[in-house]
Amino acid sequence: MKDFTVLVWKEGDAHVSLCPEASVSSYGDTEEETIRRHKEAMEFFLEDMSEAQIQDIVDSMPPADVSSVKISLS
Repeated sequence: MKDFTVLVWKEGDAHVSLCPEASVSSYGDTEEETIRRHKEAMEFFLEDMSEAQIQDIVDSMPPADVSSVKISLS
């Protein structure tokens, strides 16, 4: 099993998700639904890949301890 970073945020009335390493995204009405749908999208994305191709994606990922901050621009 591989671990991937998934960003989830609210956009209007929907929740949106993005896995930057795999460029896979999804959406849902709630955060939980969005995460569930994102997992399904990732499974479809990865199902036809070889272990080597998946490992290439994993190897290109930044460290798991990633911080996020908000910045203000004028």
